[in-house]
Amino acid sequence: MIRLIGAVLLILTSSLYGWLQAKELMERKVELNYLSQLIAAFKSEVSFQRSSLGEIFLKISEKSRLPYQNIFHGIYQGMEHGRKSFEHMWQEALERMAAETCLKKEDIQYMMELTNLTKAMDCRYREEIFEQVSGAMEEQKKRLESEYRQKGRVYCCMGITIGILGVIILI
Repeated sequence: MIRLIGAVLLILTSSLYGWLQAKELMERKVELNYLSQLIAAFKSEVSFQRSSLGEIFLKISEKSRLPYQNIFHGIYQGMEHGRKSFEHMWQEALERMAAETCLKKEDIQYMMELTNLTKAMDCRYREEIFEQVSGAMEEQKKRLESEYRQKGRVYCCMGITIGILGVIILI
């Protein structure tokens, strides 16, 4: 009886591990979609409101959820106090995003392009910057979707298979 319970537990835990790996891919995709919405809101603020970058980051932080709220509010405070350059603050913000969310650095590396906003006086150039970032985001979303389709099922099946294999080895 104890062997049977152990076998079931082994299969369940390895299956759960595979399912969690597949879920992580899905969560990355969801986070990237949310970040894409924030960037779209940021773009509309820059294009139509003509507010300063600091005020825009404050508005975006008020609209967003944690941890993005803290990250964008931190940029706002840094810009208001003039402690560091925007480039440096944005790089730190991207590192915090990678650390505090399930996004990886490869998911957000193209967002460094937004540091050019401080140099862009022309509205068309700002829009081009946002179009580049949005395009790169869409490509990354497509990559994550295909990765999920390819690896998601594999992770689940491998978890079950490894659990069954473990049971066979232990019996």
